Amino acid sequence: MQRGLTYRLLGDNAQAVEHLRTGLHGLPPSAKGAVWTVPYRLDLAATLAELGDISDALEVYDRVRAIAETTGTGHVARRVDSAVRSLSAGSLRTRTTYP
Repeated sequence: MQRGLTYRLLGDNAQAVEHLRTGLHGLPPSAKGAVWTVPYRLDLAATLAELGDISDALEVYDRVRAIAETTGTGHVARRVDSAVRSLSAGSLRTRTTYP
């Protein structure tokens, strides 16, 4: 998944999506809903949106929102809501890496 972030920073969004999806898909079941996966998921969603795949981006944002609800991490939910609002307004933030 780190490679995916690196490709994203280098501007190779297609490779970023491939590596982020592969990494997230390959996680063990116990880690799939972990909060530590949120930065990768946020970058995946933003990259998908930049590539014009809005429906897949929204699916990823929905997954992050579900993680936030399950883990009680309100700051993550607020971050997703902000990203989705920006996406809807057409002003996608390109820097999504988790603080």
